[in-house]
Amino acid sequence: MFIRVLYVLTTLDCGQCYKLERLPEQFPNGLTTLDCRKCFRLERLPEPLPNILTTLNCSCLILLERLPEQLPSSLTTLDCNHCYKLERLPEQLPSSLTTLNCRYCTKLPTSLTALCSNWRTFFNALKAWWM
Repeated sequence: MFIRVLYVLTTLDCGQCYKLERLPEQFPNGLTTLDCRKCFRLERLPEPLPNILTTLNCSCLILLERLPEQLPSSLTTLDCNHCYKLERLPEQLPSSLTTLNCRYCTKLPTSLTALCSNWRTFFNALKAWWM
């Protein structure tokens, strides 16, 4: 019965599991949301992530140095704010990505963190200009 429940799992929320050191190497095929924010001992995310994952919240993973190089093409939301050791984003971000939050990732290039911190201001200015 337990295996069957995992098969239909669409959301895995292990946020604030402060002692969690690692995630499973394989996820259910139907997983669309992975929330592991504030898992302070988590150093890496497993690769590959599920193909249909749309939301990844890995904010406040203070030991995370890199994201998986290949993010799912279905990913729409990536939140990695306060990942102080994160040094770079993957070379290719999914074209489906609509929300990227990398505020306070102090090791990322300054121009990128400024862009992500000010995206709402930029979007509002663009919207006002377009209207």
